[in-house]
Amino acid sequence: MKDFIDKISAELNDADNFAAYPNLKSQTVNWISDDAEHMFAKNLALRKDELTATGLSETEIQYSINSNGFRSPEFLEDNWLAVAGCSFTFGVGIPLESTWSYIVANQLGFKCANFGKPGASPDTCFRMCYYWLYKLKPTALIYLEPPLGRFELLNSSVKVDKNCGIYYANIRSVSEKKYNLYVEWSRNFLNFDLNYRKNKLAIQAICDEIGIPMFSYSMHNKDLEIDKLSRDLLHSGTEANRKFAERILSTHF
Repeated sequence: MKDFIDKISAELNDADNFAAYPNLKSQTVNWISDDAEHMFAKNLALRKDELTATGLSETEIQYSINSNGFRSPEFLEDNWLAVAGCSFTFGVGIPLESTWSYIVANQLGFKCANFGKPGASPDTCFRMCYYWLYKLKPTALIYLEPPLGRFELLNSSVKVDKNCGIYYANIRSVSEKKYNLYVEWSRNFLNFDLNYRKNKLAIQAICDEIGIPMFSYSMHNKDLEIDKLSRDLLHSGTEANRKFAERILSTHF
């Protein structure tokens, strides 16, 4: 039993288990997640007009990942605004300066601690908040709840697998065992509903404990418009992000 407890303690204290991209720490890349170079080439050949309409077809997008595995400045002592969510929070397919989280934080004079992870479920968001909110103690947290239908099942090693969760978007690529688990889970949609609710309540409890406000939005409610005007033609473009940032600023600050 002691060995088991020691192992749990070690995993809970390993920051790599609480990173969006532990395999890209302190690196800058031009392509990530759905915003992949081969997909860009394909879209350029087959959907050129749509790609041109994004205004990003000739824009070099850099994804700078800090030493903790997030698309954020280094987590040093500072005035932070924290955000949590999935790829729509991470900012897949658009420059950092165009993401809603950067716009809000910059307008308020804060650094943005972006806990967003492409493909994240509410479980993932809780995992990030559980570790980092206590350490950074930001001024506030903005939680953009991921689309419905996702939950996280951690593999044996979180650190080496960028897709450590399973959910509807990549269900065809997982093992039969995981597929069967997903099928059983999704037979009753109440599983998803309760999972979303309890993770949101748990994140709120952390915010209450450290004495900061939490402002919640949801992709299910289309709080951030999915106009597919990002470079990957799948996510929210620069204008949708700008409008969402303005809504947050006018509502809460």
